[in-house]
Amino acid sequence: MLARLQQLKGSGKFASIQTAGFLFPGLEVAGVGEIAYPVNKPQAMALIQAAHKAPFGPLSQNREIFH
Repeated sequence: MLARLQQLKGSGKFASIQTAGFLFPGLEVAGVGEIAYPVNKPQAMALIQAAHKAPFGPLSQNREIFH
């Protein structure tokens, strides 16, 4: 595959003639609600209040909490 990619030749320039609308990430946090983008100060404070430390170890050891 690398050999094929190295054979590609071009100017490295591109153009786009279409636009796309903004896709809202749709982040929702239990107890806080939908999160704005960018995160505003009141929501940041609410996130801090809702957050809690993992009960043990790194994320790899906490998978069952998120399922």
